[in-house]
Amino acid sequence: MIAKAGYSRVWAGVPLAENFIMNPNWNYGTGPEPVTADNYAFGLVAKHDGFTLEGSLFRTDIDDARTAKYAAARATENHDVRSKGFEVGAGYEWGDGYFKVKYANVDVSIDGQPADSDTGIYLAAPAGQFITLLAAHTFMDWGVTVGGDVEIALDNDDVAAGTPTLEGYKVFNTFVEYQPPSHSNLTLRAEIKNIFDETYSARATYGQEFGTVTPLYEPGRAFILSAKATF
Repeated sequence: MIAKAGYSRVWAGVPLAENFIMNPNWNYGTGPEPVTADNYAFGLVAKHDGFTLEGSLFRTDIDDARTAKYAAARATENHDVRSKGFEVGAGYEWGDGYFKVKYANVDVSIDGQPADSDTGIYLAAPAGQFITLLAAHTFMDWGVTVGGDVEIALDNDDVAAGTPTLEGYKVFNTFVEYQPPSHSNLTLRAEIKNIFDETYSARATYGQEFGTVTPLYEPGRAFILSAKATF
């Protein structure tokens, strides 16, 4: 059994505004507040006969995070952000391969209200619940490894008032890798990303919860061939 814990206090100074929105008429008054953050993390990991069970809790509190807007009176606008949640996972390794599953639940709020990607464009976006599965196996005699992973984002209805539920998505990826036994420094790899050509926006994408905005979608099905040689 392994126990982990951590805490940090971070001072980030005063973040500069985006150059694109610099307004010569901004009135800084007494100036933007410096940004500070408190970060907490706790976790446990247990391993036995190839099995792994783990869990963790985390929380980040950010105070006075600057979100400057172009309007003359909004040069020093800032918000308080909180991100908290937990992860649990399990896995099994059998020598030449492994299987892992992880569940994460992340709650993000801005000024005590559910985050939205407009207010949180520089800070944080709505997150929610995610399930990840990974598996791979190596056929040692052939030098071939096959594997894949699945990312599942569940529907998220913990959203800002007046915005719709964020729809979930499922993305499947797979790969095959060949390492010739006679040339262990050479690796050939073929991958298929987004096997089922899912149309989706990653949960952190700006504007996905606004009916007047067409969000930026992630790439569709992609085929990737690569080679790597080490010396």
